Amino acid sequence: MEKSRQKRENYDKSREILSEVCDILKKTEMKTDSAVYHCTLGELLAAKGSMKEAFQTFETGASELLILEARPALAMAYQSFGRLLKKLKNGNSSKSLEYLTKAADLYREMELPEEALKCTDE
Repeated sequence: MEKSRQKRENYDKSREILSEVCDILKKTEMKTDSAVYHCTLGELLAAKGSMKEAFQTFETGASELLILEARPALAMAYQSFGRLLKKLKNGNSSKSLEYLTKAADLYREMELPEEALKCTDE
């Protein structure tokens, strides 16, 4: 019981810190970093089962990366989120495949076929 409470407190603190970092980075015009942190926060939320908020938060970061044309960061974010969704096995296998496919497509566009293969072999 104590261990469970401590895990929840650690999760809450991690989420609070990441949210603060996102806000700070936005204010300092570090837009790419802010977008990456949004993607990371989305992963944290997914790992804790807050799927609706996870998808919204992740997509906020992914959209920012797309606008900024930060393709390497976007490909890595899609790949990471897709892997996580696959590991969670919570009915999001189609979303997992969607994100891994987007990552693979971006890697191919950047002429990184070996990275694309890692996505399709997931």
